Amino acid sequence: MIENRQIMAKNILKYMEQENLKATDICKALGFKQNTFSDWVNAKTYPRIDAIEKLANYFNISKADLVEDTTTEYYQDKATAVMAEKNCLNPRKCVCCLTPPKTVNQKI
Repeated sequence: MIENRQIMAKNILKYMEQENLKATDICKALGFKQNTFSDWVNAKTYPRIDAIEKLANYFNISKADLVEDTTTEYYQDKATAVMAEKNCLNPRKCVCCLTPPKTVNQKI
């Protein structure tokens, strides 16, 4: 099972990538020390709730988006998610692993 620190690190990195941001950009904007932020994204330590709230506001997301493991939301099942995380260079965008969208009138 993934630890909370690892989940947080993955989620911060995901949102940084989506917004094309560097750690220095975030640290400067939010007043975080570079070493502290580095520890968060390397899963060495876990941020306090006030820092989580600042990050969530900065990315315009909920705190839950940072602290919860949403891996299985992107994949057909947990086994596929684990395989993608280990094998794909960019697993969140890997089309072979993503669950196809379902529609109400989808025919099989």
